[in-house]
Amino acid sequence: MGKGVDRCPDDETRHKFHHDVSHNIKEINATIADITKAIREITEQKGPIKAADKRTLTSLAARLEGQVRSSLPFVEKSYIERIENITEEAKVIVESHIIQVCERRGIPLSEMPPLQLEGPAEVEIEKKDATHG
Repeated sequence: MGKGVDRCPDDETRHKFHHDVSHNIKEINATIADITKAIREITEQKGPIKAADKRTLTSLAARLEGQVRSSLPFVEKSYIERIENITEEAKVIVESHIIQVCERRGIPLSEMPPLQLEGPAEVEIEKKDATHG
């Protein structure tokens, strides 16, 4: 009948996925809020922006970029894993239904072609040189 399908993920696995992604996004949001507050404080000062403040702004932007760059691969990987799990779950349901129909109609399972589902397309994250934006 073709390659067997892995067991569906249990509720604990799904809960962990949601928790991990949610935690990661909360960290990013907290970093963005902190940086936005610091930028607002600097830009609301009277007079021209001091050299030290410019360095602080550049540092904050680099911190935000680093946080997002380090988090996005995790979010991407988690998303792809979840989509693969959902695809496998759907495959199990479809294969089960096909087997039931074949058995009811007396069609030998050896004549049933294997169910072929394509996996996700490869995703490549564009990596930019930090000095060129």
